[in-house]
Amino acid sequence: MYARLQLILLITFLISFNLMGQESALFVVDKLFCQSGNESTFILNGQDISKSCHSIRIQINDDGFDTLRYLQNDILVHEAYMKLRANETYELNRNSCSFYTLEPSINATQGSIEFSVECKVDTSFLVGIGEFVELNNGQADERRFYLASAMCLFSAKLIEVKNMDEQTVVGIKFHFLHGEQLKVIFNADEGMSSMNITDLR
Repeated sequence: MYARLQLILLITFLISFNLMGQESALFVVDKLFCQSGNESTFILNGQDISKSCHSIRIQINDDGFDTLRYLQNDILVHEAYMKLRANETYELNRNSCSFYTLEPSINATQGSIEFSVECKVDTSFLVGIGEFVELNNGQADERRFYLASAMCLFSAKLIEVKNMDEQTVVGIKFHFLHGEQLKVIFNADEGMSSMNITDLR
């Protein structure tokens, strides 16, 4: 009976360990972020990773995107989205042009994006990341690869929709990590606007 109980416990442990490995990713945080006096805070999927001076394991979202909140002096600077992979190792590094970058330790790959506009009125919008193209209702942009500068290749990219006066209507920050192929559908009806993002891979 005792041996059987031990076997059940061992099997339960192995199953739990396997499930944990499938649902988490390892983060290596730049030691500059955990020094005393550092006022930066990075909260990934609800867990503070910025005060760790060593690697830290983070639970990832199986459904939808993962969320990183970046704060300075406890004030939210921005919220960025990404799609982490289980059992991968990621690096959070200090950077001079974007303050921080986030990338996989191996096979980091920039992604692509395709926009489409859906609204009841016949209105044009400017869509893009840094460089913009004009789209009208019912139009879709060809798939584009947006290249950042070499120093900021894996910084958070602002996916943005502007009106024709170049005022931002809606925008979110996104970390391209594994060659994501995003489709962004922008809806604008009667003063309400929304942006739906899916990964086509």
